[in-house]
Amino acid sequence: MPKNTEIGAHFLDREVIDFYCRIVELRSTYAYQTVRGCYPEGEPVFAGSRILERTHVQIAVRDKSCVSRLHMVEFPRSLGVRLAE
Repeated sequence: MPKNTEIGAHFLDREVIDFYCRIVELRSTYAYQTVRGCYPEGEPVFAGSRILERTHVQIAVRDKSCVSRLHMVEFPRSLGVRLAE
């Protein structure tokens, strides 16, 4: 059985989502082309905030026909923004 890790590799989460999508495909004529999930992780970015340090969204493309082109987008490592302490 896959396991999630402390460093953020969510192998079990992926297996559960894949299993659900396969069950839907077997029981209906519907197939998920893409799946999106929001993962809230980490500590609040400031006291009282609902925004967490490592919250992220993951998108899984299950149907390659949904991809029209690929290109790399690079972001600066730091935007120079500091939150008040």
